[in-house]
Amino acid sequence: MITFTINGREISVEKQTSVLEAATANGVDIPALCFHPALRPSGSCKLCVVEIIGHPDMANIPTTMLSCILKVKDGIVITTESDQVQEARIKALKNLLKMAPQSKKLREMAERYDVPVGPAPDGCIRCRLCVRICKDIVGAGALKMEKRNGMHYVVPVEGRCIGCGTCANICPTGAITPKQDRDEVWE
Repeated sequence: MITFTINGREISVEKQTSVLEAATANGVDIPALCFHPALRPSGSCKLCVVEIIGHPDMANIPTTMLSCILKVKDGIVITTESDQVQEARIKALKNLLKMAPQSKKLREMAERYDVPVGPAPDGCIRCRLCVRICKDIVGAGALKMEKRNGMHYVVPVEGRCIGCGTCANICPTGAITPKQDRDEVWE
């Protein structure tokens, strides 16, 4: 058995256990997206960063490493929430958000770690075709433009949608999806 410390708590685990696996098994939360126990770790997402002191292969200086790749060693001390860890985790989240800004899971993680995410991309290019077709051709006037936090959004006008789907059909980016189980296209 290997004994090490994580967030001030001493833990014993089997040799060849990753720090992430040991932490998870002992109720210590370390965020990770690219890890799966059935696969060899890749460290792709970079979210599982931890701070380590006392690794036999390194100087006794706090260093950040990816917990999915790092194997436990006797006597190492791991911290999961230091300033250095937070800085690395925020950088990783920002990089991931650049690749998938619409990802609900990433946006939730970013909010949890106080990373500003801005408004959610909604696929809408603000061409107003849906607003115009609904008002000028269909006659329902069920959509309007509304400014929120300095940005315009297409929003439904409550009780006006007749469920025709014309707005979804005319949308050039597919941002509007008709709901099959409702009388209205918009909620």
